[in-house]
Amino acid sequence: MRELWRKRLRRGGTIGGLAVAAFLLAAVIVFVSPIGRGLVISGLLDAIAGDGTARYEAVSGRWPGTLQLSKITIADKEGPWLTVERATLDWRPLALLTGRLHVTRLALDKPVLLRQPKSAEQSSSSGGLSTEPPVAIALDALTVTDGVLRDAAPIRFEGRGTLSWTKRQIALTAHQ
Repeated sequence: MRELWRKRLRRGGTIGGLAVAAFLLAAVIVFVSPIGRGLVISGLLDAIAGDGTARYEAVSGRWPGTLQLSKITIADKEGPWLTVERATLDWRPLALLTGRLHVTRLALDKPVLLRQPKSAEQSSSSGGLSTEPPVAIALDALTVTDGVLRDAAPIRFEGRGTLSWTKRQIALTAHQ
């Protein structure tokens, strides 16, 4: 009887191990393939764009840990509200499995905030933009180089923060 249970446990362990290996292999293929890369980038940009649209010219970097996007434009129904010459994102993709976007470094080169974005809610009411992220976001380091807020002088930011449903901690340092 014990021998029968041992065989069943071994067989179950083998099948379970193969299932986990197949899942991990599928996850690696999705993260490494151009289709998977496009899905992740589209998801990130759609989260930023909200009700609007997001476009970029090129993507590069050491995938999946580093993404570099160039010529990013975020727009709403009234047109572009943010442009970024280049964005570099170092992140931990497997953290998404826990419902968290963990960014270890976000560097924005020459972002220009043209105006405050309008959401569909703002168009129909006087409410502001939603601040609830689709996933919890942890940002270890933020650097903004040669940024422009509307018609203001160029500015540089450094910061870090955490944004989730229960916790909002952001620290920024600005230099002009």
